Amino acid sequence: MNRGSRAAALPLSMGNAAGPWRGSDHYTCWVLRERQMKRAGLASVVATAVLLITAAWSSAGPRRGPEVDVFIGVGPVYRYPPPPYYVYPPVVYPAPVLVPAPIYVTPTPVYAPPPPPSAPAYWYYCQSFRGYYPTVPSCPEAWIAVPGR
Repeated sequence: MNRGSRAAALPLSMGNAAGPWRGSDHYTCWVLRERQMKRAGLASVVATAVLLITAAWSSAGPRRGPEVDVFIGVGPVYRYPPPPYYVYPPVVYPAPVLVPAPIYVTPTPVYAPPPPPSAPAYWYYCQSFRGYYPTVPSCPEAWIAVPGR
């Protein structure tokens, strides 16, 4: 075999002389995917440019009617001040009622004079019955007063 006949001796699955995979399904699939990726990249670049241009035109001045803002990025971006947040009203407590401490007025003690000294207690003795009153209810003679113990 000569050198020129070697290319002809290769099986068809190896491809032609321009490349080993040109005629295979893998090559065709790869080419199609590459074209799809290029088209998707171009479409995203065009869409981004259109959105940026329309966003620049939309903020040119005051408008009447509904607004549509397009945001591409992370986090909220406001063209106007953010909406107000609800703030709870301050808690108002009623003023404390100050009750003064009770004032106790104690009356000045009135000292009563001591009672007069009582008369000494006496027992009455009857000599004739040899007994004391009230054991002896009556005595024929005068009662004798005996100081109590």
